[in-house]
Amino acid sequence: MNDQSLPPRLGTGAQVILVTAGSVGIGSLYYMQPVMMQIAASFDMSVTEIGFASMATQLGVWLGVLLMLSTGDIIDGRKLISTILLGNAASLAALGSASSPVHLYAASAMVGFTAVVPYLIPPMTSRLVEPEARGRMIGRLAAGVFAGMLVARGISGIVGEHADWRWTFWGAAVACVLMALGLRFWLPALPAQSTVSYRELIGSLWQVLRSHPRLRQAALTQGSMFAAFNVFWLALPLQLASPDHRLGSSAVAGFALVGLAAIVIAPMVGRLTDRYGAQPVIVGATSAVAIAWLVMGAFGQHLPVLAIGVVLLDLGTTSSHIANQAKAFTGSPHLRSRIGTIYVLGLFTGAAVFSPATMFVWQHWGWTGICLLAGAPTTLMVVFNVRQLMADRACRATLQLAPTQ
Repeated sequence: MNDQSLPPRLGTGAQVILVTAGSVGIGSLYYMQPVMMQIAASFDMSVTEIGFASMATQLGVWLGVLLMLSTGDIIDGRKLISTILLGNAASLAALGSASSPVHLYAASAMVGFTAVVPYLIPPMTSRLVEPEARGRMIGRLAAGVFAGMLVARGISGIVGEHADWRWTFWGAAVACVLMALGLRFWLPALPAQSTVSYRELIGSLWQVLRSHPRLRQAALTQGSMFAAFNVFWLALPLQLASPDHRLGSSAVAGFALVGLAAIVIAPMVGRLTDRYGAQPVIVGATSAVAIAWLVMGAFGQHLPVLAIGVVLLDLGTTSSHIANQAKAFTGSPHLRSRIGTIYVLGLFTGAAVFSPATMFVWQHWGWTGICLLAGAPTTLMVVFNVRQLMADRACRATLQLAPTQ
């Protein structure tokens, strides 16, 4: 890893700590998905009722992002990240100890509320990295985040099938505590960038959204991509347990392992974004996801086809995330945490809406309905971003011709 393009405050060791923290933090949101049916059985809940636990998590993230993510502009980042990780540990322990559906819903919401660390890190890091290296650093962080998503699902699936699902959450709580301690001792200070009050900070979000069209485009696109991604991983355990396959939750670990192939490509996507710009990468990434849903909708009863779909889905979603973050963080370094707040709100707005819809659609229309549910917004984003790419190229061509007229 070449640090020549990075400021001294963000050397190799600091990068490793930040990538690991993002990976550990993001896992909190995904331990539940492979074991939802085991959890439902523990509380005698229906498929639709357990779907509301996932929605509670997504809504918790949405609220946590809204209320806490912007504080990265006004609070020392190292203290903020460590404190939130400890809160996430307490929430995971409470979820693992849930004794009723109400307790489960409340703990799920708190897990989401305190699972914002992976989304605090990129805007903080981007202001310590030179513009020409930003895509590469975002690529490394994104690789860690998506690895954390997939590894969390794999661990949870295996533990859920061979032991009590509660152990997953208790173990995750310990991991968050250890990570918080590591950050406090080894991460350099990430000082505040603004002196505005918290009230002014939250109140400024609407103005930031209005004044940054590229941010609006990135949030809309990645919100749709993330919604489709979330639909797949919620529905996969149901599809694997269906009469077509009759597989347990540990089978999810196999698909998570297949999906890790996409992580290898993330640093390369960051370099491509630095070299060619974000928009061409976004068009390619959204197209890959649309193809994945088309293939899985037509041949999803075959496990090898599902595996191919996982690779395309994870590769496309990861690449889109990297390029959209680079696009959103262009300019306005003093607003990075607020830009990150709006971007991530876009992600989890889509996820919160689609989580209960996934369970409802599965009950009534099965796998075909799932593919239509996720494929529709994905296809719309392909069209939207192709049009945006054409508009960008037309604008550049006009600017190049202007001096000669």
